[in-house]
Amino acid sequence: MSSRLSAISVIAVALLLTASPPAVKVSVYNNTTDPITVVWLRGQRLVLAPHSASTLPFPPVLESFSVVRRGVQRDYIIRYPGKEFMYPSYRYGLQIEATGKIYAVQSSTMPVAHLPLQPSGYPLVPRR
Repeated sequence: MSSRLSAISVIAVALLLTASPPAVKVSVYNNTTDPITVVWLRGQRLVLAPHSASTLPFPPVLESFSVVRRGVQRDYIIRYPGKEFMYPSYRYGLQIEATGKIYAVQSSTMPVAHLPLQPSGYPLVPRR
């Protein structure tokens, strides 16, 4: 009986671990002529100079983030591209444009002049 309970416990833990994807590494590129502030997990803030980038971990619990530019805050609902877009390393880029749209990119070099076909839910647009 105890070996059966142990086996069930091991299976439950394995399912729990495989059901939670790792934090996704997201390279955020400010493709505007102004500094921006990215506000994300628990109010953390990152200031990005014009035409600069930084990499942030976006954990699976992250549901939204904000971008502040010229004193105006825009709120976005996070959409994770599919695994095939992030394959093989749970990594992708977000290119923030002056229009307020945010594009998903697979390239490690940004800015991307010719934006790729966007995954479902992209480009991100501010919530109304």
